[in-house]
Amino acid sequence: MTPPLPAQAAGVPGIAREGLPYWLAGLLLSVIVLLLVFIFLRDRGLRHRVNEFLSGAKKRVKRAQLRLKLKREQRRRTETLGDLGRKAWADRLPGEAYESCHANLALLDKEARGRQAELQATLTGVLELRKRLDEIGGAAGDGTEKKTGPDLREEERRLKKAVREAERKIRAGREELRAIEERKAEQFAGLGGLVDEARPDAPEYLGVYVQIDKHNRIILHLMNELEKFL
Repeated sequence: MTPPLPAQAAGVPGIAREGLPYWLAGLLLSVIVLLLVFIFLRDRGLRHRVNEFLSGAKKRVKRAQLRLKLKREQRRRTETLGDLGRKAWADRLPGEAYESCHANLALLDKEARGRQAELQATLTGVLELRKRLDEIGGAAGDGTEKKTGPDLREEERRLKKAVREAERKIRAGREELRAIEERKAEQFAGLGGLVDEARPDAPEYLGVYVQIDKHNRIILHLMNELEKFL
């Protein structure tokens, strides 16, 4: 049987577990903080570097915010110019300066209609193919189809392949339509810019002119503010 430890030895782990008293740890931390503050107050170079770092960080944040606002406002201005261009295109606003944009938009419209017709035809074909696949699936179960089993499987494989190819054509056609719409948006914005420069006296355009002027003022203000932080 192991003999009992002396009282002093038994109490040692309890003392070790107590560690540093909280009040003493707090006092040491306070002294360290006071020393750091004293060093910071005495060292002008350190204060200057810290101020420069904080000032630089603030400038970078402000510069990033201004650039984001400027980009957003420029995008809004482009959209408003696009609205003006759509009005001018719908009205077929006469003028030599607009003829090129009108011609480009006419070509894009024609191209879009052609792509849309092709997409519609392909979609109709896919529906017919899927309908036939459903018929094959139902006929194979009740035996009403005149073709034999191997013939049905072959036709089913052929139809599924045709559906996959048609679906690829549909995805490609939709991408082409999106690209055409993007090109049209660029043309509308360009046409709107030309109309904005000329500012023809048309009552239906006055509201858009006001919006464009507002965008221009905000953009100019943001650019001036941005220069302060460069």
